[in-house]
Amino acid sequence: MNISASRKLVIATLAALAFPLPVMAQTDPDKIGFIYVGPVADYGYNMSMDLGRIYLEENLEGIETTAIENIPESAEVEQVMERLVNSGHGIIFATSYGYLDYAISLGEHYPDVKFLHAGGLKTSANVGTYWADSDDGMYLAGKVAGEMSETGKLGFVGAFQIPQRFRSINAFTLGAQSVNPDATVTVVWTGGWWEPQKEAGPSMPLPMKAST
Repeated sequence: MNISASRKLVIATLAALAFPLPVMAQTDPDKIGFIYVGPVADYGYNMSMDLGRIYLEENLEGIETTAIENIPESAEVEQVMERLVNSGHGIIFATSYGYLDYAISLGEHYPDVKFLHAGGLKTSANVGTYWADSDDGMYLAGKVAGEMSETGKLGFVGAFQIPQRFRSINAFTLGAQSVNPDATVTVVWTGGWWEPQKEAGPSMPLPMKAST
């Protein structure tokens, strides 16, 4: 083999390593994986997602699901997704906001697997998104809070400053102001999806404690 041919072989090998070809995994669309950022027993977001998983198993014949909880929004979730693919799951629900880029990256590698992401702002050939229409519920919650408040000072606790939370805050505020035009809403960000002590404990700032 001459030097030119050897160089071409090295370049081709490096290119293959840098840009791996898509893999046709042996998966079953009746095997569905769910990944949660927190515990399923949080009586909130993760539990609502898991109730959907349970509904599938109880109402669709032949469906097999796997639930994996407490997975951070880091490279760890990509590893978890890959384990689900390798164990035959043909559909994967990536239920936390920060999972999206990892789902799209892995989706390019496994084009025959369907990834469904909660609340994502972009899609790809085999990555779709879904989200509940929660604005109406938030608006009604704001109306109730506006009616019940003696001061018109309301509080809203959010995890991260993402579009879905801003929509919820806006709907809540509009609902409150529909019954009390002078109502104000103080927003506190916890910086985490599962922060029960910050959400309800003594660490709440004074403006939030004054909201009644």
